[in-house]
Amino acid sequence: MTPDGHRLGTVNVIDRVPRTVTEAQTSILIELAGMVADHLERRLAAALAVRDERRLRQVADQRADRSDKLAERLRAAAEVIRHQAHPATCELGGRQGCPKPAELKLADSWGDCAWACPDHAEEAILSVSSVFIADEALGGLTAFRRR
Repeated sequence: MTPDGHRLGTVNVIDRVPRTVTEAQTSILIELAGMVADHLERRLAAALAVRDERRLRQVADQRADRSDKLAERLRAAAEVIRHQAHPATCELGGRQGCPKPAELKLADSWGDCAWACPDHAEEAILSVSSVFIADEALGGLTAFRRR
Protein backbone atom coordinates (compact mmCIF):
# COMPACT_ATOMS: atom_id res chain seq x y z
CA MET A 1 0.00 0.00 0.00
CA THR A 2 1.09 3.54 -0.70
CA PRO A 3 1.30 6.10 2.13
CA ASP A 4 -2.02 7.55 1.00
CA GLY A 5 -3.76 4.13 1.15
CA HIS A 6 -3.74 2.89 -2.46
CA ARG A 7 -3.18 -0.81 -2.93
CA LEU A 8 -0.48 -1.53 -5.49
CA GLY A 9 -0.61 -5.31 -5.55
CA THR A 10 0.43 -8.34 -3.56
CA VAL A 11 3.62 -10.12 -2.58
CA ASN A 12 3.27 -13.88 -2.91
CA VAL A 13 5.32 -17.00 -2.34
CA ILE A 14 4.48 -19.97 -4.52
CA ASP A 15 5.48 -23.57 -3.89
CA ARG A 16 4.47 -26.93 -5.34
CA VAL A 17 3.30 -28.16 -1.96
CA PRO A 18 0.56 -26.41 0.06
CA ARG A 19 1.82 -25.17 3.42
CA THR A 20 0.54 -23.29 6.41
CA VAL A 21 2.14 -19.85 6.71
CA THR A 22 3.67 -19.05 10.07
CA GLU A 23 3.38 -15.69 11.81
CA ALA A 24 7.11 -15.09 11.23
CA GLN A 25 6.73 -15.73 7.48
CA THR A 26 3.72 -13.38 7.33
CA SER A 27 5.80 -10.68 9.07
CA ILE A 28 8.60 -11.16 6.54
CA LEU A 29 6.15 -10.87 3.62
CA ILE A 30 4.64 -7.71 5.13
CA GLU A 31 8.12 -6.21 5.55
CA LEU A 32 9.07 -7.20 1.99
CA ALA A 33 5.85 -5.63 0.67
CA GLY A 34 6.72 -2.41 2.53
CA MET A 35 10.18 -2.38 0.98
CA VAL A 36 8.70 -2.83 -2.50
CA ALA A 37 6.18 -0.02 -1.89
CA ASP A 38 8.98 2.26 -0.63
CA HIS A 39 11.05 1.45 -3.71
CA LEU A 40 8.13 2.25 -6.02
CA GLU A 41 7.46 5.53 -4.16
CA ARG A 42 11.13 6.53 -4.56
CA ARG A 43 11.04 5.74 -8.27
CA LEU A 44 7.89 7.81 -8.67
CA ALA A 45 9.44 10.70 -6.70
CA ALA A 46 12.59 10.52 -8.85
CA ALA A 47 10.55 10.54 -12.06
CA LEU A 48 8.54 13.54 -10.84
CA ALA A 49 11.74 15.34 -9.82
CA VAL A 50 13.24 14.77 -13.28
CA ARG A 51 10.04 16.05 -14.92
CA ASP A 52 10.02 19.15 -12.70
CA GLU A 53 13.71 19.79 -13.33
CA ARG A 54 13.16 19.60 -17.11
CA ARG A 55 10.24 22.01 -16.84
CA LEU A 56 12.28 24.43 -14.73
CA ARG A 57 15.20 24.21 -17.16
CA GLN A 58 12.82 24.95 -20.06
CA VAL A 59 11.42 27.98 -18.22
CA ALA A 60 14.96 29.18 -17.45
CA ASP A 61 15.95 28.75 -21.10
CA GLN A 62 12.89 30.71 -22.22
CA ARG A 63 13.70 33.50 -19.76
CA ALA A 64 17.32 33.60 -20.90
CA ASP A 65 16.17 33.79 -24.52
CA ARG A 66 13.77 36.65 -23.71
CA SER A 67 16.49 38.42 -21.76
CA ASP A 68 18.91 38.08 -24.70
CA LYS A 69 16.29 39.49 -27.08
CA LEU A 70 15.57 42.36 -24.70
CA ALA A 71 19.28 43.12 -24.37
CA GLU A 72 19.59 43.25 -28.16
CA ARG A 73 16.60 45.60 -28.38
CA LEU A 74 18.10 47.78 -25.66
CA ARG A 75 21.43 47.96 -27.51
CA ALA A 76 19.68 48.87 -30.76
CA ALA A 77 17.56 51.55 -29.07
CA ALA A 78 20.59 52.97 -27.27
CA GLU A 79 22.45 53.26 -30.57
CA VAL A 80 19.59 55.22 -32.13
CA ILE A 81 19.42 57.82 -29.35
CA ARG A 82 23.12 58.09 -28.61
CA HIS A 83 23.31 61.57 -30.17
CA GLN A 84 20.07 63.04 -28.78
CA ALA A 85 20.17 65.59 -26.00
CA HIS A 86 19.66 63.87 -22.67
CA PRO A 87 20.99 63.91 -19.10
CA ALA A 88 24.54 62.74 -18.65
CA THR A 89 23.72 60.11 -16.05
CA CYS A 90 20.95 57.61 -15.32
CA GLU A 91 17.86 59.05 -13.64
CA LEU A 92 16.70 55.70 -12.23
CA GLY A 93 19.39 55.19 -9.62
CA GLY A 94 17.16 55.86 -6.62
CA ARG A 95 18.41 57.85 -3.63
CA GLN A 96 22.01 56.82 -4.18
CA GLY A 97 21.88 57.89 -7.82
CA CYS A 98 23.47 56.01 -10.67
CA PRO A 99 26.71 57.34 -12.16
CA LYS A 100 26.34 55.31 -15.38
CA PRO A 101 25.61 57.18 -18.62
CA ALA A 102 21.94 57.66 -19.54
CA GLU A 103 21.38 55.85 -22.82
CA LEU A 104 17.66 55.01 -23.03
CA LYS A 105 14.51 57.01 -22.52
CA LEU A 106 11.82 55.04 -20.69
CA ALA A 107 8.18 55.95 -20.34
CA ASP A 108 5.19 54.41 -18.59
CA SER A 109 1.54 54.29 -19.54
CA TRP A 110 0.93 57.51 -17.56
CA GLY A 111 3.38 59.45 -19.73
CA ASP A 112 6.07 59.80 -17.07
CA CYS A 113 9.52 59.35 -18.49
CA ALA A 114 13.15 59.15 -17.39
CA TRP A 115 16.53 58.48 -18.91
CA ALA A 116 18.24 55.28 -17.80
CA CYS A 117 21.41 53.28 -18.12
CA PRO A 118 20.95 49.87 -19.82
CA ASP A 119 20.99 48.02 -16.47
CA HIS A 120 18.25 50.14 -14.89
CA ALA A 121 16.27 50.17 -18.15
CA GLU A 122 16.27 46.36 -18.30
CA GLU A 123 15.31 46.14 -14.61
CA ALA A 124 12.42 48.58 -15.12
CA ILE A 125 11.14 46.85 -18.26
CA LEU A 126 11.27 43.41 -16.64
CA SER A 127 9.69 44.45 -13.34
CA VAL A 128 7.05 46.99 -14.41
CA SER A 129 4.65 45.84 -17.12
CA SER A 130 3.69 49.32 -18.33
CA VAL A 131 7.25 50.62 -18.95
CA PHE A 132 8.58 50.90 -22.50
CA ILE A 133 11.44 52.49 -24.41
CA ALA A 134 10.17 55.78 -25.76
CA ASP A 135 10.96 58.45 -28.30
CA GLU A 136 10.61 62.18 -27.70
CA ALA A 137 6.85 61.98 -28.39
CA LEU A 138 6.53 58.93 -26.06
CA GLY A 139 5.60 56.81 -29.07
CA GLY A 140 7.22 53.63 -27.85
CA LEU A 141 10.02 51.47 -29.20
CA THR A 142 8.52 50.85 -32.63
CA ALA A 143 8.04 54.56 -33.37
CA PHE A 144 11.41 55.27 -31.86
CA ARG A 145 13.19 52.80 -34.13
CA ARG A 146 11.53 54.27 -37.26
CA ARG A 147 13.15 57.66 -36.63
